[in-house]
Amino acid sequence: PEFYKKTEERLAKLQRQLSRMEKGSAHYEKKLTQIQKLNIHIANQRKDFLHKLSRELVDRYDVIVVEDIDLRAMGQCLSLGKNLHDNGFGMFRNMLTYKLERKGSVLVKVDRWFPSTKTCHACGTKNPDVKLGVSEWDCPSCGAHNDRDENAAVNIKNEGRRIFIEFFRQWL
Repeated sequence: PEFYKKTEERLAKLQRQLSRMEKGSAHYEKKLTQIQKLNIHIANQRKDFLHKLSRELVDRYDVIVVEDIDLRAMGQCLSLGKNLHDNGFGMFRNMLTYKLERKGSVLVKVDRWFPSTKTCHACGTKNPDVKLGVSEWDCPSCGAHNDRDENAAVNIKNEGRRIFIEFFRQWL
């Protein structure tokens, strides 16, 4: 829902007004309180949404598979940083983890180095020609047309299933 993005202009206006005030004055403290309340409101909106979404997913599924992404490295990227922090994916993973554990279910994390976007979901061939900017590609081996995101999702699901079955066999 991008709660931060929706209130960013209002927050910027309050912060501009604060910067023009004399530090320590009553008006400064009042404006600072308004900014803090707005930041808390944004955080609470995000937490509420993530709690509801994670509860819905946990109630619906027994095993959930996610890619173990390095969120700190992605957050430092100039084009993704603010949006990544706005969606709170790390917090979402933590919520999924503890809610699934309480239920007795499992969260499977697929290794971040698994080539999910470069592997054809139809035949399993790895295509080294797929670069970051490519959103669609054709498999050189079987000729299947792959959308990058959908292909990665299918590959992550299949790899998560494989990891889960392997873990389950060892556990028995």
